[in-house]
Amino acid sequence: MATTQQQINSNLIALGFNNPSQTGIFNKIAEGLGIIVDNTLTEFANTQTTIVDTITNKNYGKAGYYTAYALAFQYGDSLAIDANGNYYYPTIDTTKQIIKQAAFTSSSGGDLFLKVATTDTTGTTIALSLAQYTAFVAYMRNFEIAGLPVNYISAPPNSLYFIANCAYYSSFDYTTLVNNVNTYLTLFMNSFAFNGTFYVTDLADYIKANVAGVRDFYISQTQIDGVPFTGSTILTAGYFNYNTSNAINYNGI
Repeated sequence: MATTQQQINSNLIALGFNNPSQTGIFNKIAEGLGIIVDNTLTEFANTQTTIVDTITNKNYGKAGYYTAYALAFQYGDSLAIDANGNYYYPTIDTTKQIIKQAAFTSSSGGDLFLKVATTDTTGTTIALSLAQYTAFVAYMRNFEIAGLPVNYISAPPNSLYFIANCAYYSSFDYTTLVNNVNTYLTLFMNSFAFNGTFYVTDLADYIKANVAGVRDFYISQTQIDGVPFTGSTILTAGYFNYNTSNAINYNGI
């Protein structure tokens, strides 16, 4: 592509300014203007590239942008600000990163939601305490995009109730089998994809696939927070625990 100086010279010649006595003067004018314009255009291009790269790398407004900052939250630590006005932790301490689950969603009306949860000492997913939630929201406000407020949710788990009939081979020790079923029920709960859809068949298949001696595990009368459902349900809290009234009937075959 021709430089600005060359374009100015070409335009002047096209307008009839090709007299040798005029050429030297116009060349100097074209050179002076061309260098300024070309330098300015180069700066604009470089600035645009920098802005695009920054937006691309940080994924502003994308789900990963919010969840990454959520998972990086260090409870009890204060943020610092670098020379470019960016917030950061001077020291990364993973033992203080209490957010163990995070999911970002948006509604059809444009509202933004970020669900988060932590874990207790046994690894079971739980909601943030009020103090933890307050500190987390204050931290996340630093990373919100202007004009796009986010609603932060850390709710108690949805309560899953069910009745199950477990058919097992009588050759297996009953007590061991029951303990194994309870163990894998807990493992399924703790490994459930945060903010995912709960499918009854997923739980039944998980028990059948992992507990030796189980022939069938049929689940019925399912409820979430006391509301009956069939097949699948969306967990508003993003995760669940088991209702203490659940019953499993064991039938040896």
